Amino acid sequence: MANVDLSKYRPYIVIGFVVLFTLLVIWMRGYIPAADMVTSEGVNLLGVDPWYNLRQVEQVVANFPDYAWFDAMTLHPTGDVVYWGPLFIQIISALCILAGAATRPEIMVVASWVPPLMGAAMVPVTYLLARKIADTKTGLIAAGLIAVISGTYAYRSIFSFVDHHIAETLFSTIFVLVYVVALLAARDRSFSLKDFETLKTPAMLSALAGIAYLFGYFNMPTMILFAL
Repeated sequence: MANVDLSKYRPYIVIGFVVLFTLLVIWMRGYIPAADMVTSEGVNLLGVDPWYNLRQVEQVVANFPDYAWFDAMTLHPTGDVVYWGPLFIQIISALCILAGAATRPEIMVVASWVPPLMGAAMVPVTYLLARKIADTKTGLIAAGLIAVISGTYAYRSIFSFVDHHIAETLFSTIFVLVYVVALLAARDRSFSLKDFETLKTPAMLSALAGIAYLFGYFNMPTMILFAL
């Protein structure tokens, strides 16, 4: 029997595992709970905050892309400003418009899918981060663990938990990934302030890290903790 050299198939095997873990998240935290939570009247949202976020989404969908920075229904009877960022609500609102969701039940379904999809996006991001810090095997183990981890993380990324917590996790992890890549690139290259060519790669990676940080900050101001 001829020996099969699996090394040349290694990239495809790795991609296959990452895709498998990603689909596993969508199935476990998306399709399975959606089967019992979607009704003709909408979605049975989990918790209290998702209902508040749903109201914000409805406001933005009706006035896209304007965002209400003052909430008259908070801190009765004076109302209060909104202290967190608009990114999570804007993402959901944009998806609602793209999907043609206009009624409350339709908006609830689209909004409910965002957390598990963000949870699924955490799989390749976690793989890339762990691989960059260690190696491919570590990346696959990390991707597998983030796909099946339970507890608060799983709850925050489940269908119908329409809240910004999983977005905080996703965007902060993306920032850490790009930041680590920028640091390693600067460490592995010699550069001079007088030679622009040697500065291009570190500068571009640093700019990408800044953009990733900004996305996290636009979701929740506590992102500033990563700058301390």
